[in-house]
Amino acid sequence: MFESGLKNAPERFPLLLLNHLSAARHARHPIPNRALKALAVEHQAAVATCWHTYEVFVWCALITQGLLQLIALRFGPEIWQQHQLYLRTRSRNLPSEKTIRQVFAPQVIKQLLDLSKNSLIAQIRHAFQGATEEELAGPPSAV
Repeated sequence: MFESGLKNAPERFPLLLLNHLSAARHARHPIPNRALKALAVEHQAAVATCWHTYEVFVWCALITQGLLQLIALRFGPEIWQQHQLYLRTRSRNLPSEKTIRQVFAPQVIKQLLDLSKNSLIAQIRHAFQGATEEELAGPPSAV
């Protein structure tokens, strides 16, 4: 029974392969450009804001990447002294962007959490938590 299936396999294989390939379809059906509708006027501001947000995000990411590389060039030995995480091998004297990020992330978070009550970032944080301005000001100081 198995041998009879093998005898006909070379003749049927291309047909089976074509049937299998024709059954494969995209997850979505693309719409041609000529069938697209124009953006409604009331949505144009939201789309422009979203597009601007993407551009700012990419711009900040590029600046951050450049700063990480600049820090690696200028402060390489200091970064290696502060690095606490496990590395299987240290491949070179110049630390990578990921290594610098691992060193800086806890320090930046600590700086953001240890702020005075009247700093701008503390006021923003309290505003998101629902604190009022009276709570932010605290007790009056004696001069």
